[in-house]
Amino acid sequence: MALNGKTVSVKELIGEIYASHKYTYNLPWQDAIAWAAQAIELIGAPKSLSNQIERIEISNYRGMLPCNLHSITQAAGSYNGCSPFAMRSTTNTFGAVASCDSAELTTLIELFNSESSTTTTEPIGEDISGNPVYTFQNGNMSMPETTSDNPSSNSSSNTTYNVSDNFIFTSFASGYVYLAFKALPIDDEGFPLIPDNRRFKEAVKAYIVSKIDYILWRSKELDKDVFERSEREWLWYVASAGTVARVPSYDEAQSLLNAQRLISQKYSHNSFFTNLGA
Repeated sequence: MALNGKTVSVKELIGEIYASHKYTYNLPWQDAIAWAAQAIELIGAPKSLSNQIERIEISNYRGMLPCNLHSITQAAGSYNGCSPFAMRSTTNTFGAVASCDSAELTTLIELFNSESSTTTTEPIGEDISGNPVYTFQNGNMSMPETTSDNPSSNSSSNTTYNVSDNFIFTSFASGYVYLAFKALPIDDEGFPLIPDNRRFKEAVKAYIVSKIDYILWRSKELDKDVFERSEREWLWYVASAGTVARVPSYDEAQSLLNAQRLISQKYSHNSFFTNLGA
């Protein structure tokens, strides 16, 4: 059975734990929240996370990442009035931006955007990579097509990013990044939301129980056999929840089937995989 998209709060599960185990241990809420989040990560089911999109302002080649970011799905960039185009993770050894302290040097993007930098407004040809070549005052130079006002759908691979230290670094100086990412969903009180699926709920409960039992065993308030049983239950339920979370629905299975083409769609990334499962 695939996940149905419905969620329940971990707060509900904590009540079930105390009702069934009759604990006298006073579980701090912050511990319950942290353990529930750990259980979700250990189960490793992407569909237990929520899909979110956030617009990040880029200034001086960087922008702040969302605080609830779990993993990045895809990034789209926009600058100088461009419509959003797909970006890719940088393969440059020095990152998305190669900086230089020399005031005499400037990036190609800044050079291209200067009104007096080119002697022609239309490209005079293409380089070996298919990028347009323009005539600058100091000679001919090729430019990635994404620096123009209407970027080609096949040229966005020239615009890159990397992430580090809570920032996203881009190959353009200013603009916006539209970041599609996975996030841990929470309710109005800050408690994690988990899939409303019996196996998934039992797995999260088993993890919290195992953490409580570990504390009680360490303080000699619980027999070793009881603690080891709770650990075995967690190990069984984590595998069970991981399996059910990966079972596709009929509609998801059809999209997966459609994506298995003999001829790969090279530029699906540039269109944000919109028609991959069509």
